Amino acid sequence: MTKYQQLRELLLGDERRALQRQQAQIDALSDAHADLAQQLPALIEAAEQGPAKPALHQALSPVVAAALDDSVRRAPQRIVDALFPIIGPAIRKAIAEALRGFVLDINRAMEMSFTPRGLRWRLESWRSGVPFAQVVLKHTLSYRIDHLFLIEREAGILLYRYSAPELPDLDADAIAGMLTAIGDFVRDSVQAPGGGSLASATVGEHLLLVREGPQATLAAFVRGVPPAALHERLSQKLEDLHRGAAGVPGFDWPIEAARALDVTAALVVRGEEQRAPMPKWPWIVLALFLAIGFSWLIWQRIEQGRERAQLQSIVAAEPGWRLIALDRNGVWQLQLLRDPDARSVAHLEKQFGGPVEVDEIAFLSLDDMPIARRAERTLAIPATASVRVERGVLALSGEVDSAWAERYLPLASAIAGVRDVDTRALRIGPTARERLQALAEELNRRALVFPRGSADVDADQRSALVAEVRRLVELAQSLDVRIAATVTGHSDEGGSERRNRLLRAERAQILHDSLRAAGVGADQIVIAVDNPQALAPKATMHWEIR
Repeated sequence: MTKYQQLRELLLGDERRALQRQQAQIDALSDAHADLAQQLPALIEAAEQGPAKPALHQALSPVVAAALDDSVRRAPQRIVDALFPIIGPAIRKAIAEALRGFVLDINRAMEMSFTPRGLRWRLESWRSGVPFAQVVLKHTLSYRIDHLFLIEREAGILLYRYSAPELPDLDADAIAGMLTAIGDFVRDSVQAPGGGSLASATVGEHLLLVREGPQATLAAFVRGVPPAALHERLSQKLEDLHRGAAGVPGFDWPIEAARALDVTAALVVRGEEQRAPMPKWPWIVLALFLAIGFSWLIWQRIEQGRERAQLQSIVAAEPGWRLIALDRNGVWQLQLLRDPDARSVAHLEKQFGGPVEVDEIAFLSLDDMPIARRAERTLAIPATASVRVERGVLALSGEVDSAWAERYLPLASAIAGVRDVDTRALRIGPTARERLQALAEELNRRALVFPRGSADVDADQRSALVAEVRRLVELAQSLDVRIAATVTGHSDEGGSERRNRLLRAERAQILHDSLRAAGVGADQIVIAVDNPQALAPKATMHWEIR
């Protein structure tokens, strides 16, 4: 290796090797892309069977939809030809065919209504129970297929033909060519979306019925007035032929047409044809509606009976109510006697669960509950006492003060409905004012006790004091009496005057905060001036009732 080559290897060796590796990768990718067309079916099948199936569907859905949309816009006839065997039954049941047959039947019936023959047929309809329209059709409907041709659609070649035995032979090839030319003329002239076609025409005394398919056309020359079922029968036979030919190479149209178009049994009707009996579904629907109507009426009666019994039971179970009348006019209307101390009628609507109209008449009930409420209202029973009535006996229990007992106890026996008064469980104590005074005096003897030289107080001692003061405050509020407290802090023996003064102030403040926690207002508490003569580790209070 020359020095030049050594220098080039030193300067460009790494870059050349990197370029060679990249070129190898590019060649490998090119080889993989060249084989992608052969590998694509297997890759798609593997993706369809693997966990990537949802992602594959999501990726292909827009592409397939766009391709189908483009195909429909550019070649709609191909889509129509492909779907012909499927959409044929739906087309046969189209509204236009059904409406045309219905109007034809009505016209026949109207034409025969007021003629002698029509009156005779009406009598037959009345005797037999068969609808008049069916009787008319039974006597007038007569048709037959004289000629039948199956023609290749594009070339106009005759694939199959049938003619009634007594009729002369026709030039079938000429007729096939003529029908093909007429069909092409109609399609070229109409310019309808998706293409137009000849469906029916009148040829002398014959009705020409034409049914077109993607590959073949079926044409029938019918004598008389055919029913709508014949149109459906021809379409069905043509669809069966196309369905058999789909995907079958070398399909023998003449043989298969002779087998499928069984003209003797399926397509030719000689003489009169009896119309199908009147469908039973209208009578079934009518019977169903009547059954639903009667069921609804019966259910309404049962439901009203249930609601009536429910209202009667609610009124009967409620003390102080007596039912007089019960009626229904859209909503239930009640007339009842109600004691003023019984429950309100809103309870009735709540229990019933629906709207009611109530006409109340006041009266005095002798039921226990209204008597108890009447006693509570008349005697102004305090919160510390309770009242109970059983069979007219008024039982008082709990605790009342002497002032209440002196004022209200004589009134208990005069309450309407009370036969006797039982006070054995009733305790008569001092008046509320006396109890308030006693509680204040008891608190005046109480104090918060502190450790020597400290302003800390035991939490349990403080909680007990707060509870007792709260009782005093609540009792004063119930009597609407104003109370006030004077708080004094005391110091210990010994210690400097400055230290004792601070200790007294701290102890008085702690007692002040305790009273505030019990609900005493700030304007009801006064902290006393220092009292250095009282030497004890405590804080006291003095209550006044004003």
